[in-house]
Amino acid sequence: MSTFSSVMTAVILFMFFLYFCVRLGESEAASHCLRTLFGKFAQRPLVEKLFILVFVVMMVAHGGSKTNSVPQGGGGNIVVVVDSGTVSDGVVTGALTGDGGIALLTGPESPRLTSNQYAAGFALVRVLTNSAPWLAVPSNAVLHAPWGRYGLAEDTFWLPATNWGFVLGTNAAAGAHVSSSGTLSLDPATPKGSPRAAAMPDGDTLSFLAPLQGSLGTVPPQGRFWHAVTTNGSVLMTWQDLYAGRDPDSPVTFQAELFRNGDFAYRYAFTNAVALTNFTVGAQHNGGGETYALNDTNRLANGLELRWRAFGMLDPGVDDHDDDGVTTYEEVMTHESDPTMPDTDLDGLGDAAEDPQAGPYPRVRDTDDAGLRRDQFSARHRYRRLGNRARVRARRAGRYDQYSIPHDPGQPHKPMATVLHLFRPTRIWRVVA
Repeated sequence: MSTFSSVMTAVILFMFFLYFCVRLGESEAASHCLRTLFGKFAQRPLVEKLFILVFVVMMVAHGGSKTNSVPQGGGGNIVVVVDSGTVSDGVVTGALTGDGGIALLTGPESPRLTSNQYAAGFALVRVLTNSAPWLAVPSNAVLHAPWGRYGLAEDTFWLPATNWGFVLGTNAAAGAHVSSSGTLSLDPATPKGSPRAAAMPDGDTLSFLAPLQGSLGTVPPQGRFWHAVTTNGSVLMTWQDLYAGRDPDSPVTFQAELFRNGDFAYRYAFTNAVALTNFTVGAQHNGGGETYALNDTNRLANGLELRWRAFGMLDPGVDDHDDDGVTTYEEVMTHESDPTMPDTDLDGLGDAAEDPQAGPYPRVRDTDDAGLRRDQFSARHRYRRLGNRARVRARRAGRYDQYSIPHDPGQPHKPMATVLHLFRPTRIWRVVA
């Protein structure tokens, strides 16, 4: 407490003491209560007087010996509020506080998704370096012609989702506002074009992805933007050879890949150090979100790839949303399974019995190619075994990409060769080769 605060506290207490004395004097003058009380005390025998005095002194001494200090060690939880998003080796090291921070509690605590991740419906799950080459421009790439004709610093354009799809939270995106400042905003009415960067979530309700938000210059013909739809239905959004900080000696290329199921990935390629002083890398939605880098060029590297996993809107107060024995945090961050379905690939093996690294894989319905009869559950039986909440989700999931697998563990999700479709949503599953 500061000196000024201490002085003000003493002044206020003294004023209350004076007020009490004045009112006590007025009351005594009118009723003589204290005089009567002391008169009765004086009439008591000596032994009773001594007993009363000793009792009063002991009570005052005992009460005055108490302090407001907290004992060191011992029982109870010690709560330390730290900055939001504290992570050690990809693991959140505490429980959440109401203000978006993290509380570190004594004793064993299971890692949990942060409140900002729950609000956004996605989380950063992988940070990779030296990823596979990706700079080749696909034959079906579409250049944004206006940016290819004129140099520019700040501009946006609307790219409709005509032959690609993306889900943010629970909403299918109608398209994206592409900004030359390195962002993709999903609200059709509100483009995000400013290069001024802040930590995400930034307090605004605007939903946008920031592969590299900052001051960037586009100078054709090298500097350009193109997009291309892949064979698995994802879309590549690529800012190629832009000048970071509008410095010709600092060209940078970066890409965002948006998957139909809501997952997304960022990739980076550059030779010289990125000449940016104010930039951010992250994403936000629904008041939540996550920042990977803010004004720290040491977190950027040639060949860097960031992978984000979408899991939808879930109750942050529940640790295991499908009650399959694998926590929601583990399903999102490490297990690569659906946190709302106890058997993600509907192969009769629960997610807890499958291993995303060694197999059987939780996203592959027939890991050993032995046929689905190996699992001894018909599609109808597996559907009936789902809980009510998962069954409703399954009925609504006519899109095949919910049941997708990676080419190899850890890679972004690719469509399955054999997929599930709903024949009659309320009655039976049908397997289509």
